[in-house]
Amino acid sequence: MSLAQMPPSFIALEAFFASSHQYRINLKKEAQLVATESARTLDDAIDILAYDARNALDEEGSYDYGDTVQCTPLINHLYSLSFVFVDYALMDTSGHIVCKSEHFSGKTAIALPFKPTSQANFYNVDILEKEGKLQFTFLGGRYPLSKYIVIGEIGQKSLFQMINKKVTPEGAGLFLTKDSQILPLLYPEQRLLKHSHPIVVPTFGGMATLIYDNNLPPFRELDLFFILLPILIWFSTAIIGWLVMHYMLLRPLRRMQKAITDYGQSGEISEIKPASLGAAKEIRQVSKAFYHVAVRLASHERALRIALEHQKMLTREVHHRVKNNLQVVASLLSIHSRRAQSAREKATYTAIQRRVDALAIVQRQYYNQLDLGYGLDLPLMIKDLVRSLQTNLPSTAKNFHVETDIDDASVPLEKAMPIAFIIVEIADFALSLDIILPLKITLHRQSSEDKTSSKATLTIESEAIKQLSTAKDSEIIKRIINAFGRQLGGKFSDKEDEGYFHYDIDILPS
Repeated sequence: MSLAQMPPSFIALEAFFASSHQYRINLKKEAQLVATESARTLDDAIDILAYDARNALDEEGSYDYGDTVQCTPLINHLYSLSFVFVDYALMDTSGHIVCKSEHFSGKTAIALPFKPTSQANFYNVDILEKEGKLQFTFLGGRYPLSKYIVIGEIGQKSLFQMINKKVTPEGAGLFLTKDSQILPLLYPEQRLLKHSHPIVVPTFGGMATLIYDNNLPPFRELDLFFILLPILIWFSTAIIGWLVMHYMLLRPLRRMQKAITDYGQSGEISEIKPASLGAAKEIRQVSKAFYHVAVRLASHERALRIALEHQKMLTREVHHRVKNNLQVVASLLSIHSRRAQSAREKATYTAIQRRVDALAIVQRQYYNQLDLGYGLDLPLMIKDLVRSLQTNLPSTAKNFHVETDIDDASVPLEKAMPIAFIIVEIADFALSLDIILPLKITLHRQSSEDKTSSKATLTIESEAIKQLSTAKDSEIIKRIINAFGRQLGGKFSDKEDEGYFHYDIDILPS
């Protein structure tokens, strides 16, 4: 339908351009005529005023007007001869104003000595932009014999009265200009659409110029109607097409989309019903197909939820039994340790019990945070390990001290287990020495601009580590510590001579 309307639209558009072009030509001709007539009218009016004033001055002869008392009647006489409101002043050739009208501005643009700038006129014309007035000046007698200069001053309203009947279009603009001075006679209206083509006409013998702009739109209202008619027809056709598409296609599709969105958010099944005006057959078929798929998917999801709950229950049961079994093993080791005869046997049982306790602590922490699904709380696990070590100390090692400086961090189970065993191995070695040496454990997040670093540094310090290389069974201890260090996955360094082990470990982002 839109394609069928294109040929008439092109014809109407071509007619609009042709009509608008002819209309603009006529506007230009009319503006030229108005500007020419207005300039001629202004020229004639100023000529009449200047000639009347000079003749009145010549009639007085060579009378001396240097006295203000004698000059004022002359100014009043000149004012009475004017057919519009004109202010006069009399100036001598030295630039001194002898007398003037009451409303005369007192400012002039006369260049002395005075001389007409145009051969066509005996007077000069100047524009006072700030005062909004036009001045015409001439010598009071036949040049160069006169001693006085007559100044006539006309305001904007008086000038416009001279040509008011010439400027017919409403909203037009009319200006007088000379050099950089502009005198607006008529301000143009601000219009949304206008065809600005100012006409410039010289006036006053070329001393000034008149600028006229009819400020009319570039086309007529009738032309605009004809160009808008195809658009209105197309718009009506588009509305009818939109109504058909909306009630037969778009509305049913939106209802189906809403049902799919609601099902995705809440999981509730709702059958999609097509619009009563009559949706397309294909949309109704898609609606029914979605309903059947949703029912089948809901059934599968229900079965998966049941299986997942069962799996969680089995996992918790396994961890619970592992935790209980570790507690049983720890209790058996404690009983056998008390029954041991020699100190070596008791030390062996105690060493095994520390490792079982470490395993039990990791298992208990994991079991407690199993529902959260966010790894193990590393500061809590290390504090429990330190508490367990200090609780099970032999009577000869009651002064054993462990200092901790740990940032908040969480790690997965596969990282927590090696950390626990490394701490226990180093603590067990420190306790095996004749002189009990303290232990310091620090864990700090590595610096990051967004403060969500996934790296941390674990450092275990003790003077006992410096004796590790010379101790009995040192190779086995170092092999165990290095094996667990490799399980952490990051960089690690064993500075035995400086007394610390250093590990870079991956932590879960906070």
